[in-house]
Amino acid sequence: MPGTDTCFLCLLPTSFSLKSGCGLTKTPVLTMPQAFRLIGAVLTRDPSRIRQALAEVNYYLRRNAVAYKSHRKKALALLDQG
Repeated sequence: MPGTDTCFLCLLPTSFSLKSGCGLTKTPVLTMPQAFRLIGAVLTRDPSRIRQALAEVNYYLRRNAVAYKSHRKKALALLDQG
């Protein structure tokens, strides 16, 4: 279907900027290199490359979320002490 890829590419960065259903964050969760990785995989039209890129980006999104929560928890604990 003509134009489908364009619509997907336009919506891709915004689809990863939602944070646990709380609304949009000030900074997107998806980094520019991750977005470029996904866009590059989509442009090849190779389903295995798309799946691999999605798996890699999801892995790093989960790791970044865990690191964010850990750092946030530590920062809040330091504020409570001071």
